[in-house]
Amino acid sequence: LTIIPIYKKTSLFSSTENTLYLCVMSMNIKKGGGSSIEELLEGIKLGDQSAFERLYHRFHKWLLAMSLAIARNKEAAEEIVEDVFFELWNKRRECDQIKSIESFLYVTVKNRTLDYYRKHSKNHFD
Repeated sequence: LTIIPIYKKTSLFSSTENTLYLCVMSMNIKKGGGSSIEELLEGIKLGDQSAFERLYHRFHKWLLAMSLAIARNKEAAEEIVEDVFFELWNKRRECDQIKSIESFLYVTVKNRTLDYYRKHSKNHFD
């Protein structure tokens, strides 16, 4: 279990600092037994929908759990994760620019979820 500070804001009127933390479990992504992530990305670049589906199934639950922990709204978390995968598919020919698909997906989903949280939370840090 890893605890990650994901949002930090110091109040304008006091010296207190508020931090929102996210607890995540390490990803256990099998590197062997089937296609490697690199092979899946190569297939995705070539338009292989099967490779995309396998990549989606490898990361979807982990990303959804992370997004849900921040957004606290299941529908919003699902939509955010789906949108990130949709964008990945639409920009699949640019996959060469992605150094780590795990990091890309995590950071993109986290940032979009934080944007949602800031916009919709009544108690976000002002």
